[in-house]
Amino acid sequence: MKRSTNLLILVLLILSIGSAAFAGGQKEAGAAAQKTKVTYWFFPIFINVPGYEAQSSAHGEYEKFLATEFMKANPNIEVVTELQPWEGGVDKINVAIAGGNPPELVADYLGRTGGWFKQGAGVDQSYYLPEDER
Repeated sequence: MKRSTNLLILVLLILSIGSAAFAGGQKEAGAAAQKTKVTYWFFPIFINVPGYEAQSSAHGEYEKFLATEFMKANPNIEVVTELQPWEGGVDKINVAIAGGNPPELVADYLGRTGGWFKQGAGVDQSYYLPEDER
């Protein structure tokens, strides 16, 4: 459970940081109040989250719930969520990175995300974490 909690905290941190880190992201044409669009890709990890069972009865629902709550607090940002399948999802992310069009946010395991970061598809966020937690 601690691992799931840590991953959830990381996702929330990334979403909150995303508003600043990707402020120059894509804009919706013609919108009265221009919004920054942030793409968020994730894998089917969370289901039936304790205390949020109604928002997480199926894979992808919890992440959409988090994105919706984030957008309520940050109305100038649109988070576009996309559930990636375990089979083929990693390949899709690798192709997006190689093509120079990766999503702004990806929630996955450290082994893969660390590799993507080394490919230049990451934003250093270490300054947001205390030294003893890095």
